[in-house]
Amino acid sequence: MTVRHTTRLLRELLRPNTSWSLDELRSATSLTPAQLLASLDSLRAAGCIIDQRGPDRISLAVTGLAGWSDYLGDMLTEADWPTPGPHIEIYRRTASTQDALRRLIHATPADTARHAVALADAQDAGRGRPGRSWVSEPGEALLMSVAWPLPDNDPVEAMPTRACLAIAEVVRVLPVRGRVAIAWPNDVLIDQRKLAGVLVERTTDKLNRPWAIAGMGVNVHAHPEISPASRADQTLRRPVALADAGIRIDRLHLAHLILDRLVVLALCSKQELAVRWRNLAADLGKTITLRTDSRNITGEVVDLDLTEGLILRDSLGQHHALHAAQTTRALD
Repeated sequence: MTVRHTTRLLRELLRPNTSWSLDELRSATSLTPAQLLASLDSLRAAGCIIDQRGPDRISLAVTGLAGWSDYLGDMLTEADWPTPGPHIEIYRRTASTQDALRRLIHATPADTARHAVALADAQDAGRGRPGRSWVSEPGEALLMSVAWPLPDNDPVEAMPTRACLAIAEVVRVLPVRGRVAIAWPNDVLIDQRKLAGVLVERTTDKLNRPWAIAGMGVNVHAHPEISPASRADQTLRRPVALADAGIRIDRLHLAHLILDRLVVLALCSKQELAVRWRNLAADLGKTITLRTDSRNITGEVVDLDLTEGLILRDSLGQHHALHAAQTTRALD
């Protein structure tokens, strides 16, 4: 029995809202009966919970963390990821997946640095913009960071846009109840409620080459409650989880879909990224207020320039280009 057999079986079991007979699984995976039973035992040993549905049907209830690294490593090798595939780290609980990858980049010998992915079942000191915490309990959310080497000419807004698009484009093709949209600079929404957030930070490796670390938090099975102390904050959105929108999906499967889409988006020109953003922009044509250190700027959102930032047109017809790092947003 090989890891590839187990990965092949897990790929079928991860399909949303499916149950299988053993004969159907053998046909879908091309495994022999002995290989199939051995692979099921291997998945259970990795912590997967497999439900019995009726006398002869099974389904995957929960994937075990011990199998995440092998599965993603195998799946991403088959995709268009740069060779070799990404280094993958899985944590049962960590302070922050962002910090885990930052340490990895700083510690890795310069000649062996490569793309990396960190996922956690729970984190205690995750962070968002601007300096907010993102804490999640086990089993609730997809908590993932991706380390990506940056070309010298990569526009400032490109990586946050790729990360938001990767989440939004994947979720949009699911049978989700509600409209999926991106609220600049870093939120993915379902019907104006916050499903996911993105935080992109930059660092350098031992050769002083620039890297982006894109942190993504997606509420999958549950969403955090807004504390009473935070309810007066006019920049906070009400949260929502995929489960609230009628989607039952395993976090490992969702991670795979988002990572695959991120690779596709990395190959897009900045013009194509801007077009994709416009197709999902929650704010295009609407009036919003952005806060800088010195003033508030209110205007109609007219476009996103990946080099200059979000473009607002104020009441006098003047255009303002604002980078995410320089602003916070007041909600309507």
